Amino acid sequence: MLNNMSVLKISDIDNSIEEIRNFKFDSDGLSKLFDFAGENDFDAYETIAYTMISNNFEIPKNLRLNKDKFINFRKNIATDDVEDYLLLVELYASIFNDLTYFPIPKSTNPKTKYIGFENSFMDARSFGGERSHEGTDIMALENVAGKYPIVSMCEGVVEQVGWLKLGGYRIGIRSPNGLYMYYAHLDSYVKEFKPGDYVKAGEMLGYMGDTGYSEIEGTKGNFPVHLHLGIYYDYKDTEISINPYYILLYLKNNLLYYSY
Repeated sequence: MLNNMSVLKISDIDNSIEEIRNFKFDSDGLSKLFDFAGENDFDAYETIAYTMISNNFEIPKNLRLNKDKFINFRKNIATDDVEDYLLLVELYASIFNDLTYFPIPKSTNPKTKYIGFENSFMDARSFGGERSHEGTDIMALENVAGKYPIVSMCEGVVEQVGWLKLGGYRIGIRSPNGLYMYYAHLDSYVKEFKPGDYVKAGEMLGYMGDTGYSEIEGTKGNFPVHLHLGIYYDYKDTEISINPYYILLYLKNNLLYYSY
């Protein structure tokens, strides 16, 4: 059998859903994990799932991996736990197979200030009623609407587009493996998107803005220019939000460049 801690964390995994949603990982630790999986001919996404379960749903920078422990884990996993384990594997495979680019390209003009972002996932928000912030705000360091381009982090199909009270001009794209990518507060779209349109990874969607927080379409200026990025996934028939923060840190190594 697995050790008691691992059995508990898989069998009682619904009680760990907040840790799963937070998806905390260090990029260096993740690189070590991918190297470990490749060197030992292990499935990378199974290795991520095992590591998350074994480390309080976190991939630390000083990650230590043991080949024999992973083999024993897979060999002895309880039958009742296999489905939950494979659901985690599918989630991590979706994230790393589908997400390719950081959503804000960097300017080729060295004088242009770039962006900044912090981990604000699940922070309190009050507009429209008390709620939690299910995403990451990427802030424009030059507070100019319509200046910073936004690209699709993945290929996929447009599901939603247009005005929302909270999100202003937004676009929602479904990736091939089921992630729903939500880009909000756009100043404008690069073209007239409609539901069903296919977009490529890296394709330009529009420009960062300050739209939203109003029933009146086109309202601007209620907050600084930024992109609200949300990532959602259907987990056990329930849509859950995934913390974009650590994913964004990882994808900053894969920037596109635009002239602006």
